[in-house]
Amino acid sequence: MDATRVLQAADVLAKQLGAAVDAIHVRAAGHRDGLFAGASAERAHVPLRLLTGPTINTIVAETDADEVVACVLGTQSALVEQRPAGHIALGVIERCAKPVLVVPPAAALSAPPHRVLLPLDHRDRFAGWVAVVCSLLPPEAELVPLLVLTPETAPIFDTAQGDQLGEWAAGLVGGGPSRLRNPVIVRSSLTPGAAIAQTAESDGFDLIVLGWAQQLAKGRGQVVHQVLATTTVPVLMLPREWAGISDAPHSQQAQHVVDRWGEPVEILLVENKPAHVRLTQEALDEVGLVNALHVVDSGETALAFLRRQDPYPDAPQPGLILLSVYLPGRTGLNVLAEIKADPKLHDIPVAMLTSSTQGKDVARAYELGAACFITKPVRYAEFVDAVRNLGRFWFTTVTSPPRWPG
Repeated sequence: MDATRVLQAADVLAKQLGAAVDAIHVRAAGHRDGLFAGASAERAHVPLRLLTGPTINTIVAETDADEVVACVLGTQSALVEQRPAGHIALGVIERCAKPVLVVPPAAALSAPPHRVLLPLDHRDRFAGWVAVVCSLLPPEAELVPLLVLTPETAPIFDTAQGDQLGEWAAGLVGGGPSRLRNPVIVRSSLTPGAAIAQTAESDGFDLIVLGWAQQLAKGRGQVVHQVLATTTVPVLMLPREWAGISDAPHSQQAQHVVDRWGEPVEILLVENKPAHVRLTQEALDEVGLVNALHVVDSGETALAFLRRQDPYPDAPQPGLILLSVYLPGRTGLNVLAEIKADPKLHDIPVAMLTSSTQGKDVARAYELGAACFITKPVRYAEFVDAVRNLGRFWFTTVTSPPRWPG
């Protein structure tokens, strides 16, 4: 992403909100990146703080601070190691209760926006929504409502007399402020998200404003997913609650997998491929699971960890094991068999990770006592959904074995 463009957009929003810019760069543990971000911040005369930790949770924690009024972040231009563009932004948006301005790589917001696209759901409380948008944007900005109609959502009229569709759309936005322009109506065979992104780019809009209900799982948040993944125009995300829409679900807060005493458990990941380790860490981060994660890269080291053998004499007892089926040397199935044959370990739930759907592996794993299977990232979004479902399941059902003494 272009840190300079992100800082420019942050400066524009900060001036509108009467705030100062506080820049952060989050790097993974053991990484020493941040040089480009540091150079961009120096040129912009903005102090930069380098933070270490899970990217999404760290950004959310910083944004939740009382003195912070909004978050501005950039996105990648395309798939990065199977992760879709905007996946970090989605994770932040799901757990953030403040405005989030997302800046695509090619986007520029170096001056206050002049034309703002406001996609509408006609079931929302339009007046409250527009009032919130007006309070955050400069008075000279033109707000252009957008209605995307598909064959399933287009209204049906009794007659074809007059411009009934235009009159219907005007009625939805009637009584708004003078800066509110006539709505743009797009009849499209595209998905709503794609139609929004296409309209914003082709009609020269400076900004897209979207509301969200902090529930962006596949289906309900599909429009947001599509817009963030495809748009070249900055997107300002605003909580629906700000518009007085009270039917929005609660924000997805960070959560832990817990044991029968209600205390967080630690997770052991057994995976030999660094790329899959990183993707698993980011998927856990993205869905809000913040349990301590320990990583080993072979079956032998996994068993040493579990049995507190050298070099892990002080290893904690995990409450959940994520075990790759295919490992060098001792395979995941062999490790699973040893875990389930060990009286001290057999009660620990084991979720198998595999990039294969071979029936014999699945059947054998369940015979040995595996709790479930997760397909490793063929498509990142599907992998995140699987991890999200794992978190929902184990959040309430994990029962750990008796604790080790000490």
